[in-house]
Amino acid sequence: MDATGPQFTRSWGMTIPVGRRAYTLLCVVSAAAAVAVLSLFITTLRFDKPAALGAPLGYLSAQSVTLFILFLAATGLSIVALRVHRIVARNQRSLTAWSFLPAAAGYGDRLHLEKYRGDCPSCGSALRFYNKPVRWHTEPGEGGTHTVVDERHAAVQCRDDESHWWHISETAEAVFPR
Repeated sequence: MDATGPQFTRSWGMTIPVGRRAYTLLCVVSAAAAVAVLSLFITTLRFDKPAALGAPLGYLSAQSVTLFILFLAATGLSIVALRVHRIVARNQRSLTAWSFLPAAAGYGDRLHLEKYRGDCPSCGSALRFYNKPVRWHTEPGEGGTHTVVDERHAAVQCRDDESHWWHISETAEAVFPR
């Protein structure tokens, strides 16, 4: 591997013009909505419907199902808003496990979605940017064993030779030029 590491540039970028406080507010509001919808969902459950009418115990009405779907959506929105808030507050860059998705970067109190491009210094091939699994273990399962990833790190890897890869800092702006 080259001691200097790969050189790459930002090939695409988009700034979301909403500040950190808005993500905090969105997180709090969506969490409150999730709790409110969950309480409504619990009150609409019917545990008293007689079995003689043919309804099983714990019958769910259409309203209950709709409220449960709203609860899942509000909870998901809350989790996403919390993650975005953490990225922006800590000036982090978060690469996904899938290289085709953009990286989420937080700097200047804004969220930036970015894609990067570069060439491998060893062989000249294109690079991929993603959260590379670096530690894992296998667990027994019903159909044999399956692999469970314990730890991932932001990495740059050559598309042609998997042995050409480098850790990258998630916070260093010099590594990710704007």
